[in-house]
Amino acid sequence: MKTIAILTGRGGSNLKDKNILKINGIPCLRYPCDAAKKVKGIDKFYSSSDDEKILKLTSKLGYESIKRPRTISKSNSKHVDVIKHALKIIKKKRKDFTRNYYYFVGQCAYYSIRMDF
Repeated sequence: MKTIAILTGRGGSNLKDKNILKINGIPCLRYPCDAAKKVKGIDKFYSSSDDEKILKLTSKLGYESIKRPRTISKSNSKHVDVIKHALKIIKKKRKDFTRNYYYFVGQCAYYSIRMDF
């Protein structure tokens, strides 16, 4: 079984650059990134965003970038649509992407779901 982590972060917000604002001198999104890296058994790490600053930072932290389209980068976009988009992109990149457990890190929380393809 393979396990992946997906960090999701949107650039546009009422609070400018909220995902990269520093808390105790550390960008906010680094906390879930680091937490996921500590989980044993995660094989690959991905970051989904419409914001180049977020993708650049998560790339430095060892996450593979997934550029999110504007259609699912709005304030009223559903998180499930973001996850589905990320899974579609990952599935194109990885031929072994079938019937596994996938773990998601997003919105400073940890989720797990089972996806069957």
